[in-house]
Amino acid sequence: MVTGIYHILPKKVIRRDANIKIKLKGIHGISPLGLLGVILAIIITACPGKFDVNLHKKAADTYYQNNEFDNAEREYYQILEKFPRDSDAHFQLGVIYYKKNDYKKSIDRFMEVISIDRKFSKAYYNLAIIHATKGPYYNEKQAAIFFKEYLNLEPDSAYKEKIESWLIEFNIR
Repeated sequence: MVTGIYHILPKKVIRRDANIKIKLKGIHGISPLGLLGVILAIIITACPGKFDVNLHKKAADTYYQNNEFDNAEREYYQILEKFPRDSDAHFQLGVIYYKKNDYKKSIDRFMEVISIDRKFSKAYYNLAIIHATKGPYYNEKQAAIFFKEYLNLEPDSAYKEKIESWLIEFNIR
């Protein structure tokens, strides 16, 4: 069975830029990622006239990596207020809702992603996973449709064999 969902996050949130080296250590029970999220939130609120989408995405990614899903959700919604067709923000909200076990909202966000970008393969994959595994949203035919579209977009996927065996197992080809 195919399990898990895709996430889109940078490999490293803390990096070396130009002449600045950042090294964070936990302070009073705050993890380094949590501290970075606090610092980014301070920077964002200190510049209310300017909206830097990349700064909001970094803050949201940091909150997400620190399992602060409500804060990450808030950041992504701020991005969507300025850029309502940002497919990455919609996708990440879908992942957050999945993590929060709110599969209806997760489905809605992934559907929004593919309405914006029909080639966003990971959204099809995540929709298939929800329909293949999640209680009231379990629907073999819907899962098959989304898995097939994912494979059309990603013919060399590492999950190809697992998906094809799932389709065979349920006599859907």
